[in-house]
Amino acid sequence: MSVRNFKRLCTYLLLIFVACIMLLLLFNNYPVVVSSTESYLKDRERLIEAERKLRFGHDVDLTSDEMKANECLMRAKTEEIDNELQLSDIPRTFYRRRISNFKKIKLFRVYQILRKMPKGGLFHAHGLSILSIDKVLEYTRLPNLYVCVSGDRLRFRFSRSRPASDDRCRAWASMEEQRRKNPNLDEKLKRKLRLDPATTTSPEVGHVELTTIYEKFMCEALQELHDDNIMFLELRNALIPLYDFEGTTYTREDTVRTLLKVVKCYALIKHSKLMEVVKKKIVVEVSPISNQVLKLVADMRNHPAAHFFAMNLPVVMTSDDQALWGASGLSYDFYEAFVGIMSSEADLRALKQLALNSIKNGSLNEQERTRAFEIFNREWIKFVVELTNSSLCADE
Repeated sequence: MSVRNFKRLCTYLLLIFVACIMLLLLFNNYPVVVSSTESYLKDRERLIEAERKLRFGHDVDLTSDEMKANECLMRAKTEEIDNELQLSDIPRTFYRRRISNFKKIKLFRVYQILRKMPKGGLFHAHGLSILSIDKVLEYTRLPNLYVCVSGDRLRFRFSRSRPASDDRCRAWASMEEQRRKNPNLDEKLKRKLRLDPATTTSPEVGHVELTTIYEKFMCEALQELHDDNIMFLELRNALIPLYDFEGTTYTREDTVRTLLKVVKCYALIKHSKLMEVVKKKIVVEVSPISNQVLKLVADMRNHPAAHFFAMNLPVVMTSDDQALWGASGLSYDFYEAFVGIMSSEADLRALKQLALNSIKNGSLNEQERTRAFEIFNREWIKFVVELTNSSLCADE
């Protein structure tokens, strides 16, 4: 055999040897690869399960009836999110356009379900912004109402005769006369009453302090909240002095008596120590729409409350000044939280937890709290049964 052929043979043998070694390594490592993949999947599933057990509402047990209602709710939630994202040119607009689209939200099944759901209490709402704008406008049609322009603000006053001019109002005009002169007055007033979402400018309207009208206002506001299935209200009120038709001005103490006749957390995520305290004994008020209107968050999926829900903090829903942006009640904020902020897997358990948190952490004495839980449980059972038998849960 020549030297050249011998070298060629050695080369072939070397290649065969290397190939055999590679095959051995491949087959020897194959079981290890499978084992590693299986281990990863098991670890992943354990992590997901651990997160589920930490998630907001995880320890709420559902009855068989509640499970049926939950299936209906989640079917509606999933369909709505999927359909809207497909229709949107940019998916992010789905979570950004809520504040100007309340009329469309009313048509969604999720909102209609939330509207019927008992919500517990409302913690953070301001007295002069809890009645919807359309109902507030009805007050401008009452007799004996006068208006004047004071700087860049409108001021209203009820009086049996034209009020005398003063430093703030030099000329009072009858609303009846103004409405006859200006057929589009209601639209102008509505713009004045609402907060401008582009600039977040406050409404340019002064207070209406007539005591009898204020009582009527509060009664109608509470009725509107009751219709939204809110059980109790903790009012944030500036306690403005009231007056009567005779011109008598009442003290703050009198104002409190009148009220008795009618029966924020956004930056929390930046404070780790405070978060630890919150977990133990402080309730977290979240006002989704208010935060969006005031430009603290544009996309609801980026709201800090997503972290609060993931960590199971004691969160409650609040509405702040809902009338200023055309909303009413608390259902819109529940909707934003449920569809836009919470996990897509958040279900009836999370909604029930929100309601229970408001009763547990409200300013109620023990007797009132016990009674509130009794009423809530009764109304909740009624809601679940009625929902599963309603057209909202009919098979499509």
